Amino acid sequence: MVLRAPLYFSTPSFWAEEGTLYFAVAWTHALPEALTYRPAGYLLLCSNLATTLAVALVRGGILPLARAPLVTVLCAFAVQLVPVAVIAASRAPFWSGALRRSAGVAIILFGALTDEIWLNTINAQPWLTVAAALLLLEPADEPGRAPWARTAVLVLCGLSAPAASALAPLFAWRAWRARTRPAVVQAALLGACAAVQLLCLWLAARSGQHLPPRAQGLALGVFAGTVWVRTLVVPTLGPDAAQRLSLLLRRGGEPGPLEGALLLALAVAAIGWIARGLRPDERLALVGAYAVVTALTLLTAVGDSAVLLNGPWASSRYVYASGVLVMLLLLGSARPGSGRMRATVCTLLLCAGLAQGALHYRSSLRWRPSWPSWPTEVRAWESDPSRPLHIWPPPWTLALPRPGS
Repeated sequence: MVLRAPLYFSTPSFWAEEGTLYFAVAWTHALPEALTYRPAGYLLLCSNLATTLAVALVRGGILPLARAPLVTVLCAFAVQLVPVAVIAASRAPFWSGALRRSAGVAIILFGALTDEIWLNTINAQPWLTVAAALLLLEPADEPGRAPWARTAVLVLCGLSAPAASALAPLFAWRAWRARTRPAVVQAALLGACAAVQLLCLWLAARSGQHLPPRAQGLALGVFAGTVWVRTLVVPTLGPDAAQRLSLLLRRGGEPGPLEGALLLALAVAAIGWIARGLRPDERLALVGAYAVVTALTLLTAVGDSAVLLNGPWASSRYVYASGVLVMLLLLGSARPGSGRMRATVCTLLLCAGLAQGALHYRSSLRWRPSWPSWPTEVRAWESDPSRPLHIWPPPWTLALPRPGS
């Protein structure tokens, strides 16, 4: 993860709203306001904590402003390691054997496009959503401290990613079946996180806060086509194949309602066929998580939803978690006992997806050499504080008040 782009650690910068909104608010507002800042209505605690910490370290003289983005990068790095840690420390039968754990870690790294969600806290949500879904696979009756550590992770997921908190019904089902204290506590806390996120959205709407437009241009055909192009084909066959399918589906215009219904039925059939190779508890956890996350993220995507169908690289943050969950379904069925043909097909698709992801791991990153250098921007701002600081990706900028003002 470090070697993919070492410059993220040597010369980091803030990413889009992470600097323009979150760091700017932490710089100019009191601690309570910075920690509860919600520009999109919901709570993104991870970004609030990271930018608040960065400001505190700069104001305390511990870190120069020229190195402030390193704090958010390290926080994002820690978040991206959470699903890796969950797999490495898991006691779930799903991960029996070192080979399957290694494949699981490879899925987290290479199984879906990570171009715009790489090492920035405003796009920590997909990683935390995956982590929450992985926790559904954990034994509900495991003794010791491990369940409580997972509970703490789950709370962070719920307060930083609405899609993760939307998994509360699946955790409630798990608690109802297990009837163990850790399972019940986890379900209750994630339910409370979901309530907090709904309350935040209600308060934002009630106060007249300007919220980003969502689900514009969304129709059944666009939704179903996006499910196929972005969550099924991109992770397994790659962006090129996804682009060809997108062009085919959009030949003569966007898919209509009848085409959408057919595509959606075929997607359900494909997921169902793959999932038949899993154990019943694994099947409900992964298929349920895929359905909840995919529906919620696609139905609430910011801007014109048709963009998600038109380009396999557009807004990867909305489809990363779904793509990873599809790859996990393939991994679950790529084993003896799931049926020879199913195991073979799932193994081939899994290997093809991971091979493509690994092959393009470095080149698929969005960073370009022409992007601004944060230390250079800080030096220019110190000479002229009225000048905005340019951050990643262009043309995003950050405006900070004069020192001492």
